[in-house]
Amino acid sequence: MLTNRVKLLPFLIPFVLILGLGSQTTGTITGTVNNEAGTPVPNATVTVTPVSGGSSQRVLAGSDGTFTISGLPPGSYRVDIEYSGYKRSSVQNFDLTAGVSANLRVELERGNAQETVEVQGTAVLVNDESAQTSHAIEERTFTDLPLYDRNHQELVQLFPGVTPPQTSTSYLSDPQQNRRWETNGLSNNSNNRLLDGVENTEPFTGTGIFVTPGDAAQEVHLLTSNYNAQYGRAGGSILDPTTRHGSNNFHGSLFEFNSNSGMSARNFFDPKGFPQARFTTNQTGISAGGPIRRDTTFFSSATRGISTGGRSPRSPPCPRPTIVRAISARSPA
Repeated sequence: MLTNRVKLLPFLIPFVLILGLGSQTTGTITGTVNNEAGTPVPNATVTVTPVSGGSSQRVLAGSDGTFTISGLPPGSYRVDIEYSGYKRSSVQNFDLTAGVSANLRVELERGNAQETVEVQGTAVLVNDESAQTSHAIEERTFTDLPLYDRNHQELVQLFPGVTPPQTSTSYLSDPQQNRRWETNGLSNNSNNRLLDGVENTEPFTGTGIFVTPGDAAQEVHLLTSNYNAQYGRAGGSILDPTTRHGSNNFHGSLFEFNSNSGMSARNFFDPKGFPQARFTTNQTGISAGGPIRRDTTFFSSATRGISTGGRSPRSPPCPRPTIVRAISARSPA
Protein backbone atom coordinates (compact mmCIF):
# COMPACT_ATOMS: atom_id res chain seq x y z
CA MET A 1 0.00 0.00 0.00
CA LEU A 2 2.86 2.38 0.81
CA THR A 3 4.44 1.70 -2.57
CA ASN A 4 1.22 2.57 -4.40
CA ARG A 5 0.94 5.87 -2.53
CA VAL A 6 4.51 6.79 -3.41
CA LYS A 7 3.83 6.07 -7.10
CA LEU A 8 0.79 8.35 -7.07
CA LEU A 9 2.66 11.24 -5.43
CA PRO A 10 4.35 12.57 -8.65
CA PHE A 11 0.93 12.77 -10.32
CA LEU A 12 -0.83 14.45 -7.40
CA ILE A 13 1.74 17.22 -6.92
CA PRO A 14 1.28 18.76 -10.42
CA PHE A 15 -2.49 18.49 -10.02
CA VAL A 16 -2.38 20.45 -6.76
CA LEU A 17 -0.09 23.06 -8.34
CA ILE A 18 -2.51 23.53 -11.26
CA LEU A 19 -5.37 24.10 -8.84
CA GLY A 20 -3.31 26.83 -7.20
CA LEU A 21 -2.78 28.72 -10.47
CA GLY A 22 -6.32 30.07 -10.54
CA SER A 23 -6.97 33.54 -9.19
CA GLN A 24 -9.38 34.31 -6.41
CA THR A 25 -13.06 34.04 -7.37
CA THR A 26 -14.41 34.29 -3.84
CA GLY A 27 -14.70 37.12 -1.35
CA THR A 28 -13.87 37.65 2.32
CA ILE A 29 -15.85 39.27 5.11
CA THR A 30 -13.83 40.81 7.91
CA GLY A 31 -15.21 42.79 10.80
CA THR A 32 -15.11 43.98 14.37
CA VAL A 33 -17.67 43.36 17.12
CA ASN A 34 -17.92 46.09 19.77
CA ASN A 35 -20.40 46.98 22.50
CA GLU A 36 -22.12 50.33 22.95
CA ALA A 37 -19.07 51.73 24.76
CA GLY A 38 -16.78 50.81 21.87
CA THR A 39 -15.10 47.98 23.75
CA PRO A 40 -14.35 44.81 21.75
CA VAL A 41 -16.59 41.81 22.46
CA PRO A 42 -14.41 38.66 22.38
CA ASN A 43 -15.73 35.20 21.50
CA ALA A 44 -18.91 36.55 19.90
CA THR A 45 -20.50 34.04 17.50
CA VAL A 46 -20.59 35.25 13.88
CA THR A 47 -22.70 33.30 11.37
CA VAL A 48 -22.78 34.05 7.63
CA THR A 49 -25.65 32.63 5.54
CA PRO A 50 -26.28 33.12 1.78
CA VAL A 51 -29.60 34.85 1.16
CA SER A 52 -30.29 32.68 -1.92
CA GLY A 53 -29.73 29.50 0.08
CA GLY A 54 -26.73 27.42 1.01
CA SER A 55 -24.71 26.25 3.96
CA SER A 56 -23.75 28.68 6.72
CA GLN A 57 -20.28 29.40 8.06
CA ARG A 58 -19.69 30.14 11.73
CA VAL A 59 -16.66 31.59 13.51
CA LEU A 60 -15.83 33.11 16.89
CA ALA A 61 -14.50 36.63 17.20
CA GLY A 62 -10.98 36.94 18.58
CA SER A 63 -9.88 38.54 21.83
CA ASP A 64 -9.86 41.93 20.08
CA GLY A 65 -13.36 41.44 18.66
CA THR A 66 -12.22 40.89 15.08
CA PHE A 67 -13.29 38.05 12.79
CA THR A 68 -12.56 36.83 9.24
CA ILE A 69 -14.62 34.51 7.03
CA SER A 70 -13.08 33.73 3.64
CA GLY A 71 -13.94 31.56 0.63
CA LEU A 72 -17.41 33.07 0.14
CA PRO A 73 -18.88 33.11 -3.39
CA PRO A 74 -20.07 36.55 -4.60
CA GLY A 75 -23.64 37.32 -3.66
CA SER A 76 -25.85 38.65 -0.89
CA TYR A 77 -25.47 37.40 2.69
CA ARG A 78 -27.05 37.63 6.12
CA VAL A 79 -24.58 38.09 8.98
CA ASP A 80 -25.79 37.20 12.50
CA ILE A 81 -23.78 38.14 15.61
CA GLU A 82 -24.66 36.65 19.00
CA TYR A 83 -23.20 36.95 22.49
CA SER A 84 -24.62 36.22 25.94
CA GLY A 85 -26.08 39.32 27.59
CA TYR A 86 -26.48 41.22 24.30
CA LYS A 87 -29.26 41.49 21.76
CA ARG A 88 -28.71 39.47 18.64
CA SER A 89 -27.59 41.65 15.68
CA SER A 90 -28.60 40.58 12.17
CA VAL A 91 -27.08 42.36 9.17
CA GLN A 92 -29.35 41.85 6.16
CA ASN A 93 -28.46 41.87 2.44
CA PHE A 94 -24.73 42.30 2.84
CA ASP A 95 -23.38 42.31 -0.73
CA LEU A 96 -20.01 40.69 -1.44
CA THR A 97 -18.03 40.73 -4.69
CA ALA A 98 -15.29 38.38 -5.87
CA GLY A 99 -11.70 39.13 -4.94
CA VAL A 100 -12.72 41.77 -2.39
CA SER A 101 -12.34 41.86 1.38
CA ALA A 102 -15.44 43.63 2.72
CA ASN A 103 -15.24 45.13 6.20
CA LEU A 104 -18.17 45.11 8.62
CA ARG A 105 -18.36 46.93 11.96
CA VAL A 106 -21.06 45.71 14.36
CA GLU A 107 -22.18 47.31 17.64
CA LEU A 108 -24.06 45.05 20.07
CA GLU A 109 -26.70 46.40 22.44
CA ARG A 110 -27.16 45.03 25.96
CA GLY A 111 -30.42 43.21 26.44
CA ASN A 112 -32.22 39.92 26.00
CA ALA A 113 -30.39 37.55 23.63
CA GLN A 114 -33.79 36.49 22.25
CA GLU A 115 -34.31 39.98 20.79
CA THR A 116 -32.91 40.77 17.36
CA VAL A 117 -31.68 44.08 15.97
CA GLU A 118 -31.82 44.08 12.17
CA VAL A 119 -29.38 46.24 10.21
CA GLN A 120 -29.16 46.80 6.46
CA GLY A 121 -25.54 45.98 5.74
CA THR A 122 -23.22 48.15 3.68
CA ALA A 123 -19.58 47.30 3.11
CA VAL A 124 -16.87 49.89 3.63
CA LEU A 125 -16.42 51.55 0.23
CA VAL A 126 -12.74 52.43 0.72
CA ASN A 127 -10.56 49.33 0.63
CA ASP A 128 -7.61 49.90 2.94
CA GLU A 129 -6.29 46.33 2.64
CA SER A 130 -5.26 46.31 -1.05
CA ALA A 131 -3.93 48.87 -3.54
CA GLN A 132 -5.32 47.15 -6.61
CA THR A 133 -7.93 48.97 -8.72
CA SER A 134 -10.88 46.68 -9.32
CA HIS A 135 -14.44 47.04 -10.60
CA ALA A 136 -17.39 44.69 -10.28
CA ILE A 137 -20.20 44.38 -12.84
CA GLU A 138 -23.20 42.89 -11.10
CA GLU A 139 -25.69 40.53 -12.69
CA ARG A 140 -28.43 43.15 -12.88
CA THR A 141 -26.17 45.55 -14.81
CA PHE A 142 -25.57 43.31 -17.81
CA THR A 143 -29.11 41.92 -17.87
CA ASP A 144 -30.89 45.30 -17.75
CA LEU A 145 -28.62 47.46 -19.94
CA PRO A 146 -29.15 47.28 -23.72
CA LEU A 147 -26.29 45.28 -25.23
CA TYR A 148 -26.15 44.48 -28.94
CA ASP A 149 -25.38 40.77 -28.59
CA ARG A 150 -25.71 40.36 -24.81
CA ASN A 151 -21.92 40.23 -24.48
CA HIS A 152 -20.76 41.29 -21.01
CA GLN A 153 -17.35 42.35 -22.41
CA GLU A 154 -19.07 45.41 -23.91
CA LEU A 155 -19.44 46.87 -20.39
CA VAL A 156 -15.71 47.28 -19.74
CA GLN A 157 -15.96 50.75 -21.33
CA LEU A 158 -17.89 51.94 -18.26
CA PHE A 159 -14.68 52.16 -16.26
CA PRO A 160 -11.88 54.74 -16.41
CA GLY A 161 -8.76 53.95 -18.41
CA VAL A 162 -10.55 51.55 -20.79
CA THR A 163 -11.25 52.41 -24.43
CA PRO A 164 -14.54 51.49 -26.17
CA PRO A 165 -14.21 47.82 -27.19
CA GLN A 166 -14.09 46.76 -30.83
CA THR A 167 -15.79 43.67 -32.26
CA SER A 168 -14.61 41.26 -34.91
CA THR A 169 -16.60 41.71 -38.13
CA SER A 170 -16.69 37.99 -38.94
CA TYR A 171 -18.41 35.19 -37.08
CA LEU A 172 -16.17 32.75 -38.95
CA SER A 173 -12.91 34.14 -37.60
CA ASP A 174 -14.31 34.71 -34.10
CA PRO A 175 -17.58 32.86 -33.34
CA GLN A 176 -17.41 34.04 -29.70
CA GLN A 177 -17.46 37.68 -30.86
CA ASN A 178 -14.78 38.74 -28.40
CA ARG A 179 -14.23 42.41 -27.68
CA ARG A 180 -10.82 44.05 -27.95
CA TRP A 181 -9.94 47.07 -25.86
CA GLU A 182 -6.94 49.05 -24.59
CA THR A 183 -6.32 49.69 -20.91
CA ASN A 184 -4.27 52.61 -19.58
CA GLY A 185 -2.60 53.04 -22.98
CA LEU A 186 -1.66 49.36 -23.38
CA SER A 187 -2.89 47.28 -26.30
CA ASN A 188 -5.39 44.43 -26.18
CA ASN A 189 -2.51 41.93 -26.18
CA SER A 190 -1.60 43.19 -22.70
CA ASN A 191 -4.96 42.11 -21.27
CA ASN A 192 -5.66 38.77 -19.64
CA ARG A 193 -8.94 36.89 -19.56
CA LEU A 194 -9.98 34.41 -16.90
CA LEU A 195 -13.10 32.37 -16.20
CA ASP A 196 -13.86 31.50 -12.59
CA GLY A 197 -10.20 32.29 -11.85
CA VAL A 198 -8.86 29.88 -14.48
CA GLU A 199 -6.85 30.97 -17.53
CA ASN A 200 -9.19 31.68 -20.48
CA THR A 201 -6.93 33.51 -22.96
CA GLU A 202 -6.28 32.26 -26.48
CA PRO A 203 -2.47 32.54 -26.80
CA PHE A 204 -2.36 33.51 -30.50
CA THR A 205 -5.14 36.11 -30.66
CA GLY A 206 -5.20 37.38 -27.08
CA THR A 207 -8.97 36.97 -26.90
CA GLY A 208 -11.15 34.74 -24.73
CA ILE A 209 -11.43 31.04 -25.47
CA PHE A 210 -15.00 31.01 -24.14
CA VAL A 211 -17.29 34.00 -23.61
CA THR A 212 -19.77 33.36 -20.82
CA PRO A 213 -23.42 33.99 -21.80
CA GLY A 214 -24.95 36.88 -19.91
CA ASP A 215 -27.54 34.66 -18.25
CA ALA A 216 -24.78 32.38 -16.94
CA ALA A 217 -22.67 35.12 -15.31
CA GLN A 218 -23.09 35.91 -11.63
CA GLU A 219 -20.59 38.75 -11.66
CA VAL A 220 -17.84 40.16 -13.87
CA HIS A 221 -14.69 41.36 -12.15
CA LEU A 222 -12.32 43.79 -13.94
CA LEU A 223 -8.87 44.68 -12.58
CA THR A 224 -7.09 47.64 -14.17
CA SER A 225 -3.94 48.26 -12.09
CA ASN A 226 -1.85 47.29 -9.03
CA TYR A 227 -2.82 43.63 -9.10
CA ASN A 228 -2.23 41.36 -6.14
CA ALA A 229 0.41 38.65 -6.33
CA GLN A 230 -2.21 36.02 -7.17
CA TYR A 231 -2.67 37.61 -10.60
CA GLY A 232 -0.17 37.90 -13.42
CA ARG A 233 0.49 37.58 -17.15
CA ALA A 234 -0.99 41.01 -17.90
CA GLY A 235 0.06 44.64 -17.96
CA GLY A 236 -3.32 46.00 -19.05
CA SER A 237 -6.52 44.71 -17.47
CA ILE A 238 -7.71 41.35 -16.16
CA LEU A 239 -11.29 40.26 -16.90
CA ASP A 240 -12.63 37.51 -14.65
CA PRO A 241 -16.32 36.51 -14.96
CA THR A 242 -17.82 34.34 -12.24
CA THR A 243 -20.42 31.85 -13.41
CA ARG A 244 -23.79 31.75 -11.72
CA HIS A 245 -24.47 29.12 -9.09
CA GLY A 246 -27.85 27.63 -8.25
CA SER A 247 -29.99 28.37 -5.23
CA ASN A 248 -32.79 26.82 -3.20
CA ASN A 249 -35.33 28.20 -5.68
CA PHE A 250 -35.79 27.06 -9.26
CA HIS A 251 -35.24 29.86 -11.74
CA GLY A 252 -34.84 30.14 -15.49
CA SER A 253 -35.13 32.39 -18.50
CA LEU A 254 -35.97 32.13 -22.18
CA PHE A 255 -35.23 34.99 -24.54
CA GLU A 256 -34.90 36.12 -28.13
CA PHE A 257 -33.39 39.40 -29.31
CA ASN A 258 -33.98 40.53 -32.89
CA SER A 259 -32.26 43.24 -34.88
CA ASN A 260 -33.17 43.92 -38.51
CA SER A 261 -32.96 46.50 -41.26
CA GLY A 262 -36.63 47.42 -40.95
CA MET A 263 -35.87 49.62 -37.94
CA SER A 264 -32.54 50.97 -39.22
CA ALA A 265 -31.70 54.06 -41.22
CA ARG A 266 -30.23 53.85 -44.71
CA ASN A 267 -26.49 53.75 -45.09
CA PHE A 268 -24.87 56.94 -46.43
CA PHE A 269 -23.71 55.02 -49.52
CA ASP A 270 -27.16 53.47 -50.01
CA PRO A 271 -29.29 56.42 -51.29
CA LYS A 272 -32.94 56.31 -52.18
CA GLY A 273 -33.74 54.75 -55.52
CA PHE A 274 -31.33 51.88 -54.95
CA PRO A 275 -31.97 48.58 -53.15
CA GLN A 276 -31.61 48.93 -49.40
CA ALA A 277 -29.15 46.80 -47.50
CA ARG A 278 -30.97 44.07 -45.60
CA PHE A 279 -29.93 42.18 -42.51
CA THR A 280 -31.55 40.15 -39.74
CA THR A 281 -29.91 39.01 -36.52
CA ASN A 282 -31.58 36.71 -34.01
CA GLN A 283 -30.07 35.79 -30.67
CA THR A 284 -31.84 33.16 -28.60
CA GLY A 285 -30.99 31.60 -25.28
CA ILE A 286 -32.22 29.63 -22.31
CA SER A 287 -31.01 29.24 -18.74
CA ALA A 288 -32.11 27.15 -15.76
CA GLY A 289 -30.95 26.58 -12.22
CA GLY A 290 -32.12 25.21 -8.92
CA PRO A 291 -31.42 22.84 -6.04
CA ILE A 292 -30.37 19.22 -6.28
CA ARG A 293 -30.20 18.93 -2.52
CA ARG A 294 -31.38 21.98 -0.59
CA ASP A 295 -28.70 24.09 1.11
CA THR A 296 -25.90 21.85 -0.14
CA THR A 297 -25.95 20.99 -3.87
CA PHE A 298 -27.21 23.12 -6.77
CA PHE A 299 -27.11 23.22 -10.55
CA SER A 300 -27.06 26.04 -13.08
CA SER A 301 -26.86 25.94 -16.87
CA ALA A 302 -27.25 28.37 -19.78
CA THR A 303 -26.79 28.39 -23.53
CA ARG A 304 -27.28 30.84 -26.37
CA GLY A 305 -27.21 30.90 -30.17
CA ILE A 306 -26.89 33.56 -32.86
CA SER A 307 -28.13 33.46 -36.44
CA THR A 308 -27.52 36.30 -38.87
CA GLY A 309 -28.12 36.91 -42.54
CA GLY A 310 -28.68 39.62 -45.11
CA ARG A 311 -27.39 41.23 -48.23
CA SER A 312 -25.64 44.48 -49.05
CA PRO A 313 -25.71 46.27 -52.42
CA ARG A 314 -22.28 46.70 -53.98
CA SER A 315 -21.19 49.54 -56.25
CA PRO A 316 -18.52 48.67 -58.83
CA PRO A 317 -15.55 51.04 -59.01
CA CYS A 318 -15.91 53.80 -61.59
CA PRO A 319 -12.73 54.69 -63.57
CA ARG A 320 -11.58 58.29 -63.67
CA PRO A 321 -12.26 60.34 -66.85
CA THR A 322 -8.53 60.45 -67.75
CA ILE A 323 -8.40 56.65 -67.76
CA VAL A 324 -11.53 56.47 -69.94
CA ARG A 325 -10.02 58.91 -72.50
CA ALA A 326 -6.72 56.99 -72.57
CA ILE A 327 -8.50 53.70 -73.21
CA SER A 328 -10.68 55.28 -75.94
CA ALA A 329 -7.64 56.80 -77.72
CA ARG A 330 -5.91 53.44 -77.95
CA SER A 331 -8.96 51.50 -79.02
CA PRO A 332 -9.39 50.87 -82.77
CA ALA A 333 -12.10 52.88 -84.49
